[in-house]
Amino acid sequence: MKLSKKQMTATFMTAVLVVIVGGGYYYASHSIAKHLPGYVYEYASVSGNQNAYMTFADNGDQVIVTPDKDTALKTSNSASDFQKIYKENAKSGKWNYEAQGNKLTISKLQDNKVSLWQYNDMLV
Repeated sequence: MKLSKKQMTATFMTAVLVVIVGGGYYYASHSIAKHLPGYVYEYASVSGNQNAYMTFADNGDQVIVTPDKDTALKTSNSASDFQKIYKENAKSGKWNYEAQGNKLTISKLQDNKVSLWQYNDMLV
């Protein structure tokens, strides 16, 4: 069975599209750790009535979690602003994170107790 020129072109274009989409999905699902440091992200509750803002340190594993958007944006201005606000917020618990592949784990240490939140299958 011989394919016509149109069929060969369509097959080739489909293969290229599958490679591009598949490569894009693979990149988006395996590079979360590269896209967090130094940025502020908004997390909206499932019901949509509450928001939290997370600012990830440029270096290290610290994260600031706050319901105040202005505070979150201020922490992303510089490393010194981040550290200042992180220390102020540490009185109510220290937040840290670990990102690997497509998983993000955020922990809060407060009163010698650790709370963990894990987000799986994240895309950037």
